[in-house]
Amino acid sequence: MVYIKGYRLSLLLQVLYQLIKWDITLRFSAYSAWKPALTSPSGTVSSNAHLATAQYVAKHLALVVRKSPYPFNCMRRTLALKTLLNQQGIAPTLHIGVKFDDNKQLAAHAWLSLVGECLNDTADNVAQYSEITDDTQKLIQALATQ
Repeated sequence: MVYIKGYRLSLLLQVLYQLIKWDITLRFSAYSAWKPALTSPSGTVSSNAHLATAQYVAKHLALVVRKSPYPFNCMRRTLALKTLLNQQGIAPTLHIGVKFDDNKQLAAHAWLSLVGECLNDTADNVAQYSEITDDTQKLIQALATQ
């Protein structure tokens, strides 16, 4: 049996399953089919008591992504982690941000946080992005209707 110190094989397999599931879902399903996954289900909580569990699951996700020959993008990683945490009753906050890259192209990024701690990225990386909030979305919709 393969043993990786500090990691649980069953959780690594769950992570891999979620990554593949979200890859297929995002490739072949309309946004309307997976949009509900962007919000946390009722009955989930976010507290300091759950931070260690969330970080433990995120550590497993990072290992699978690092060892995978397939480059799972940030949205797939974020939705996989969010699903696994929601299954444990934990409600992380999903963030989506945008920035202009070096070529002046718009780039987007997704990540999760729990009680102010970034779970699947570094604070330095996410600081480069302007987060899209409800107010931002309302402004974009208002500008689009003018």
